[in-house]
Amino acid sequence: MNKFWDKDTHTIGPFGENEILFTAEYWMFKKLLKEEINIDEMDAAIKSQELPDKSGFVSKDKNESWSHDNHSGLVCLSKLAGLDYHKKFFYKDMWRRMHPRDLIFYAYVSGGLLGFLATFFLPLLSIIMIISCMASYKNIDGDMVPATDGKILSWLRLNTINMPITKMICNLLIKKNFKTWDKVFAIYFKDADHDINVLARKLYE
Repeated sequence: MNKFWDKDTHTIGPFGENEILFTAEYWMFKKLLKEEINIDEMDAAIKSQELPDKSGFVSKDKNESWSHDNHSGLVCLSKLAGLDYHKKFFYKDMWRRMHPRDLIFYAYVSGGLLGFLATFFLPLLSIIMIISCMASYKNIDGDMVPATDGKILSWLRLNTINMPITKMICNLLIKKNFKTWDKVFAIYFKDADHDINVLARKLYE
């Protein structure tokens, strides 16, 4: 553990609302690099966000609702670790995460009948992720900067489920606009020594 990690929650920063998402990204990089992954650490990270009655989850900042980004991170982390959290679909306040993109993904990863039905809607998920990987910008404090959060989330989804054609197209778009995926992560995670940046460079440079 280093300065980027919270030893109590087993999550990686920047801390605030989305640390479970960043934690999923970290462990996905470890898997892609064929490095050792620690399932107990991954399980502990999810449990640190779980409500006492196990009906749902709450972000570390209790003033923030459990967002679709967080839930996507949790689903990917659970799937990667071979746990069961992603197999449940109707968690508390599910209505807050009713975007078609997320519902299709959650349903597909959950498996069973929902997973089967979601396969018919995967083309929609594919289109949404491809659009996310196109060049786009957002205004931060008056400066126009590349929008990377949707791209990184698409990267996590595409490394969680098998959508090879969509993944190929997204990789081509990233190559055209950023050259490599690690450049995208470096825009989002400002510190060059952040564990995710270190792993991203190791995988893509």
